[in-house]
Amino acid sequence: MKLFGNKNIVLLLLIGISVYAFSQSTKIKTNNARDLKTKNVAQSPLSNTSNSSKLQPGLWFDPSKNGHGFVIEPIGFDDLYFTIFFTYKEDGTPEWYTSLSVLEDGVLNIDLENNTLQRFNYDSSIDPQAAGAPNVLDESIGTNILSIDFNSTTVATADACNDTTNRATDLAALATWQLGDKAASSWCIEPIIALENYPSPYLGGSWWTGIDDDGWGMSIAFANDELIAIVYYYDQSGKPRWVIGQAPGFKVGEKINFSLSEVGGYARDAEPITTTYTEAGTMSLIINNNSQNLLVDGVLDINVNYLGAEGGNWARTDVAITNLTAAHDLKKFITSFESAVDFSGFYITPQAHKNTTFHELSDSIVHSGTFSHKAWITGANPPSNATTDNNHRGYPTVQLQNTEVGVFQAPLYVTLWVWLDMELRENPSGENDWFSFATFTDDETDNWSRTVLVNLGPEGFVHLMHTTDQGVKEHIFQTDEILFPQRQWVELKMYLDFSEEGYAKVWQNGQLVSHALIGNIKNQLAQAHFGLYSAPQIEAGVVYNDDLKIEMVRAE
Repeated sequence: MKLFGNKNIVLLLLIGISVYAFSQSTKIKTNNARDLKTKNVAQSPLSNTSNSSKLQPGLWFDPSKNGHGFVIEPIGFDDLYFTIFFTYKEDGTPEWYTSLSVLEDGVLNIDLENNTLQRFNYDSSIDPQAAGAPNVLDESIGTNILSIDFNSTTVATADACNDTTNRATDLAALATWQLGDKAASSWCIEPIIALENYPSPYLGGSWWTGIDDDGWGMSIAFANDELIAIVYYYDQSGKPRWVIGQAPGFKVGEKINFSLSEVGGYARDAEPITTTYTEAGTMSLIINNNSQNLLVDGVLDINVNYLGAEGGNWARTDVAITNLTAAHDLKKFITSFESAVDFSGFYITPQAHKNTTFHELSDSIVHSGTFSHKAWITGANPPSNATTDNNHRGYPTVQLQNTEVGVFQAPLYVTLWVWLDMELRENPSGENDWFSFATFTDDETDNWSRTVLVNLGPEGFVHLMHTTDQGVKEHIFQTDEILFPQRQWVELKMYLDFSEEGYAKVWQNGQLVSHALIGNIKNQLAQAHFGLYSAPQIEAGVVYNDDLKIEMVRAE
């Protein structure tokens, strides 16, 4: 998209969802934050380290700062996230700030960089179709910083999360912000809407009217069939303002009408007061899809007046809209193997499997963070036969069907960093040595009856296995030149499309090494495992895994 060519344009145009709408239980019916679902943490054979909170895209707020809040949305690439801070000026009128930052080690803006909480004004004399973006950076603010730490170890020791407020600290994050010369503030924020209240498909996110009408937009959120819309616009003087509206009974492809209200609040450093709602306009929406296609995704009519002294009218009729940030239903599973809790509720192979295979979280060789997953072999197993599987196994599985979000629909990208030290030999009298980096299945049962593997053999080339059917090894392309380098970190990136004419690809450090058609499989990923899985006759070897990411995508 055109806008991604310029970071400032991204900051101007990515319009996030207002958390404020969900901070008033009398206005919108949602679960209380402390009722959000979490998994029970169970002990596992892996070493148990501190947990890291999962970043739930969408609505966040600090219960002690009712009326202010943050909305956090994924851009969809490079771990970029867009955050909007909904708050109020000193006089209690609404305003909004935007932030674009990278998620690194569970922290947005880990280095507390400046110019990460910006405000823009609107120059109505600029035609976005002719002269570019009408938004102008407000440089009067001075210092502007936003950093959000989602690590539970940070939350556990933060003063802001250990006050007398009733909080869901197991889901909380620490938002640190600074505007101007005032000292930085830290707020303990938590999600507002429980994941089970998200309808499917989930069409919420940040929506806009395209590059030819940029600088404004709206957020759409859902609690079951209740649609909540927040419009981000500008008053007559070009200052950023927002209004909110909601209506029950949303149906895909059908028009929904509602009024828009201006909200009166209180300054960020003031004592909380009861907020007020005053009708300021109307809007109608038709939402068909969230495909980032302006031609088909939706249509809106809007007419809103700013009620403050500055005045101003913002109106559009029958304009096309589309989502700008990544769709929430593009699911992700991410772990850097910092905690066994990441695999709570999943099957983990027992320690001393066959008395020859072991695994743990280890700090001896890591790609990032403190730990990686280590698995090793101390001796050979007897050959497998028709009734006994003696393959070496040392890994935690990823059982997506056991998570709140369920199985992932293909296509997907899977990225994994691997460090391997294992001799693989040809065996003229029997099965050659082999090692499997990854196993994928559409099967939600314990059978794993149809699998697709990414393997390494004695020849030294990474290749796809079980391609068009179980046991088949046919390729569109297979490298015979790019060897897998051992005893160093290697990135494996895999693309999986299990549709009727689907295929898979594997890249090794950015170079394509294997490409095959995939058949006789459902278009879903239910389970996977990585770690150590190899032929039984191998006598010794060690493998480390780190920085695993499984993510749904729209296409390659």
